[in-house]
Amino acid sequence: MNLVQVVVLATSHAVSREQMEKCLTLIQHYQEGILELFPGKHHEKPNLHAALNLPELLLKCSPVHAWWAYAFEQLIGNLQQTNTNQKIGEYGATPHFLLDPIVTLQKCLRGA
Repeated sequence: MNLVQVVVLATSHAVSREQMEKCLTLIQHYQEGILELFPGKHHEKPNLHAALNLPELLLKCSPVHAWWAYAFEQLIGNLQQTNTNQKIGEYGATPHFLLDPIVTLQKCLRGA
Protein backbone atom coordinates (compact mmCIF):
# COMPACT_ATOMS: atom_id res chain seq x y z
CA MET A 1 0.00 0.00 0.00
CA ASN A 2 2.94 2.35 0.54
CA LEU A 3 3.73 2.39 -3.16
CA VAL A 4 0.10 3.08 -4.07
CA GLN A 5 0.02 6.02 -1.66
CA VAL A 6 3.27 7.36 -3.18
CA VAL A 7 1.73 7.26 -6.65
CA VAL A 8 -1.41 9.05 -5.44
CA LEU A 9 0.67 11.79 -3.79
CA ALA A 10 3.08 12.09 -6.70
CA THR A 11 0.35 12.50 -9.29
CA SER A 12 -1.74 15.03 -7.38
CA HIS A 13 -2.31 18.38 -9.06
CA ALA A 14 -1.09 20.37 -6.04
CA VAL A 15 2.05 19.57 -4.07
CA SER A 16 2.94 20.75 -0.58
CA ARG A 17 6.06 20.24 1.50
CA GLU A 18 4.06 18.16 4.00
CA GLN A 19 2.80 15.86 1.24
CA MET A 20 6.33 15.36 -0.09
CA GLU A 21 7.68 14.59 3.38
CA LYS A 22 4.95 11.96 3.69
CA CYS A 23 5.83 10.71 0.20
CA LEU A 24 9.49 10.30 1.19
CA THR A 25 8.50 8.45 4.38
CA LEU A 26 6.26 6.10 2.37
CA ILE A 27 9.08 5.39 -0.12
CA GLN A 28 11.43 4.58 2.76
CA HIS A 29 8.83 2.28 4.34
CA TYR A 30 8.36 0.56 0.97
CA GLN A 31 12.10 -0.05 0.71
CA GLU A 32 12.24 -1.35 4.27
CA GLY A 33 9.36 -3.71 3.46
CA ILE A 34 11.23 -5.07 0.44
CA LEU A 35 14.28 -5.76 2.61
CA GLU A 36 12.08 -7.43 5.20
CA LEU A 37 10.32 -9.63 2.63
CA PHE A 38 13.55 -10.61 0.88
CA PRO A 39 16.33 -10.68 3.51
CA GLY A 40 19.89 -11.19 2.38
CA LYS A 41 19.24 -9.94 -1.14
CA HIS A 42 20.91 -6.86 -2.58
CA HIS A 43 18.13 -4.32 -3.13
CA GLU A 44 20.01 -1.16 -4.04
CA LYS A 45 18.27 -0.97 -7.38
CA PRO A 46 18.53 2.26 -9.39
CA ASN A 47 14.75 2.75 -9.46
CA LEU A 48 14.46 2.46 -5.68
CA HIS A 49 17.35 4.86 -5.22
CA ALA A 50 15.90 7.31 -7.76
CA ALA A 51 12.53 7.19 -6.02
CA LEU A 52 14.12 8.82 -2.97
CA ASN A 53 14.73 11.93 -5.11
CA LEU A 54 11.15 12.08 -6.35
CA PRO A 55 9.74 14.30 -3.57
CA GLU A 56 12.46 16.91 -4.10
CA LEU A 57 11.81 16.95 -7.85
CA LEU A 58 8.09 17.28 -7.26
CA LEU A 59 8.63 20.31 -5.04
CA LYS A 60 10.89 21.94 -7.64
CA CYS A 61 8.95 21.03 -10.77
CA SER A 62 5.39 20.36 -9.70
CA PRO A 63 2.90 19.40 -10.89
CA VAL A 64 4.25 16.17 -12.29
CA HIS A 65 1.79 16.33 -15.18
CA ALA A 66 3.94 19.09 -16.69
CA TRP A 67 7.05 16.95 -17.09
CA TRP A 68 6.33 13.24 -16.91
CA ALA A 69 7.06 10.79 -19.73
CA TYR A 70 3.79 11.34 -21.57
CA ALA A 71 5.29 14.53 -23.01
CA PHE A 72 8.09 12.45 -24.53
CA GLU A 73 5.62 9.87 -25.81
CA GLN A 74 3.74 12.71 -27.50
CA LEU A 75 7.02 13.95 -28.98
CA ILE A 76 7.83 10.50 -30.34
CA GLY A 77 4.32 10.24 -31.80
CA ASN A 78 4.74 13.61 -33.51
CA LEU A 79 8.11 12.59 -34.91
CA GLN A 80 6.67 9.33 -36.25
CA GLN A 81 4.00 11.25 -38.12
CA THR A 82 6.51 13.62 -39.73
CA ASN A 83 6.86 12.97 -43.45
CA THR A 84 10.50 12.64 -44.45
CA ASN A 85 9.88 10.76 -47.72
CA GLN A 86 12.37 8.17 -46.44
CA LYS A 87 15.23 10.67 -46.91
CA ILE A 88 17.27 10.54 -43.76
CA GLY A 89 19.41 13.61 -43.11
CA GLU A 90 17.57 15.86 -45.55
CA TYR A 91 14.94 16.97 -43.06
CA GLY A 92 15.49 20.62 -42.14
CA ALA A 93 15.20 22.18 -38.73
CA THR A 94 13.06 20.38 -36.18
CA PRO A 95 9.67 22.09 -35.86
CA HIS A 96 9.30 24.02 -32.61
CA PHE A 97 6.13 22.16 -31.53
CA LEU A 98 8.13 18.93 -31.39
CA LEU A 99 10.64 20.38 -28.94
CA ASP A 100 8.24 22.07 -26.48
CA PRO A 101 8.04 19.11 -24.03
CA ILE A 102 11.84 18.82 -23.91
CA VAL A 103 12.37 22.55 -23.40
CA THR A 104 9.80 22.58 -20.58
CA LEU A 105 11.56 19.72 -18.79
CA GLN A 106 15.00 21.29 -19.23
CA LYS A 107 13.83 24.60 -17.77
CA CYS A 108 12.25 22.83 -14.83
CA LEU A 109 15.34 20.79 -14.01
CA ARG A 110 17.58 23.85 -14.25
CA GLY A 111 15.29 25.67 -11.83
CA ALA A 112 14.35 28.39 -14.34
